[in-house]
Amino acid sequence: SPKNSVSSQLDYAWTVNGTAIDTPAVKNVFSVRPEQGGVAEIKISVDNIQKLFQAASRTLLLTLDTNE
Repeated sequence: SPKNSVSSQLDYAWTVNGTAIDTPAVKNVFSVRPEQGGVAEIKISVDNIQKLFQAASRTLLLTLDTNE
């Protein structure tokens, strides 16, 4: 397993409410800036492209509030 979370061996895939999104240069960081309140399902899947069957995924349910 890579010891570095930004290793080129790791492929990150993010989805928000089932829609795939692109991330900026740092693939292991995702920022949320809601335009409206509500619940969002954010899922991340990480695959090691160098080793077969080495992957992980997590799903988070977030309640978003636009009040400052």
